[in-house]
Amino acid sequence: MSELIQPGDTVDDKDNIINTIVAERDELKTYLEDFSAEIAEKDNTIEVLVTERDQLKAYLEESSVEIAEKDNTIEVLVAERDQLKAYLEESSVEIAEKDNTIEVLVAERDQLKTYLEESSVEIAEKDNVIQAVTTERDQYKIYLDELKQYQTWVPPGHFYSPLPCIDELKQREDTIWGNMPKSFLGIDLNEEEQIFMLESMSECYNTLPFSEKQKDGYRYYFDNSFFGYADGIILYCFLQKYRPKRIIEVGSGFSSALMLDVNEHSFMSVCGGGGGVDFTFIEPYPERLKSLLTPHDNVRIIEEKLQDVDTDIFSSLQAGDILFIDSTHVSKIDSDVNLYLFNILPRLAKGVLIHIHDIPYPFEYYKEWIYNGRAWNEAYMIRTFLQFNTSFKIKFWGSYFENVHKELYFKHMPLCAKCPGGSLWLEKTV
Repeated sequence: MSELIQPGDTVDDKDNIINTIVAERDELKTYLEDFSAEIAEKDNTIEVLVTERDQLKAYLEESSVEIAEKDNTIEVLVAERDQLKAYLEESSVEIAEKDNTIEVLVAERDQLKTYLEESSVEIAEKDNVIQAVTTERDQYKIYLDELKQYQTWVPPGHFYSPLPCIDELKQREDTIWGNMPKSFLGIDLNEEEQIFMLESMSECYNTLPFSEKQKDGYRYYFDNSFFGYADGIILYCFLQKYRPKRIIEVGSGFSSALMLDVNEHSFMSVCGGGGGVDFTFIEPYPERLKSLLTPHDNVRIIEEKLQDVDTDIFSSLQAGDILFIDSTHVSKIDSDVNLYLFNILPRLAKGVLIHIHDIPYPFEYYKEWIYNGRAWNEAYMIRTFLQFNTSFKIKFWGSYFENVHKELYFKHMPLCAKCPGGSLWLEKTV
């Protein structure tokens, strides 16, 4: 106040000062009131904050307990985590080792699998080999059992065996097959009559009805490996020339087909469908023969081996008739060759014609046949039979003409050159 009132202040100055002071007082009073209200509000706020603080403190205390518990839990979990981490690290090492072990095992397994597959293939191949060898062994056992019935007291090729030694024959090829004789001691080849026979058959040759391949209406054809061109042509000519009333055939086949054809087309047609040749076929296996027959064929079939046939049947053959023989070609105990040479040919009537198949000139079998294992001996028996034998004569021998009179032979019968054959024709002369 002393600072506001200065010496010399007037009443007005003092009133102004008072008014100023009152105004300040009122302002302060107003401010104080506002401040008191603010303080009251702050007290309330403080009270609220204290309450909240106390609540927070209580919560904090509770939380501290909970945090402590959580810390303990965390500590436990960390410990467990560290243990698990350590275990995991140890397990990772173990797993890595196991992975390596697994990798090694997988590689070994794959190797074993590959080996097993290869072994399976090898085993299958061995099974096939074993099966093949077993089959072959069984076949050899069967073959050996079959061979036992043919066991001889000396082996083939031995000087006591009828089977030749091929090695010895090859050393003597030139001696055996090198020379072609034109005559034989004790045998009359009847050359002039054979040539006359060839020339006289030329007319028949020109009427041949057969062709290379089979054709309608005919059973026989030339292109066969059993009774081909020359054999068939000469048989045809003999049939046409002698016109036999009876034929007995021992061993049937393509020759039967030819004779049946000639009978049907030449003989029966002339007789108006009747007559013709009286055929007797001796054939133990007649299936093929029966397939050739027609209802018009006048035939008798004896389904037996020649050895079992009554030889009196051959007494029916007369001059101009034919005994046609295609035998087993082997002379041995109880063989058909022995039978017809010893018991049948000697009882034939004069003038009967005899055909014997597969007799090559000069009574020697072809080298190829021998080397292939054909140990036939019929030709040697026929040569022996004809030596100094005036009861039979050679009528025609195609193999003889092939080797001695080839040009003449093929001039009259050119088709014979395709397969010269081995038919030997004889005639009983007494």
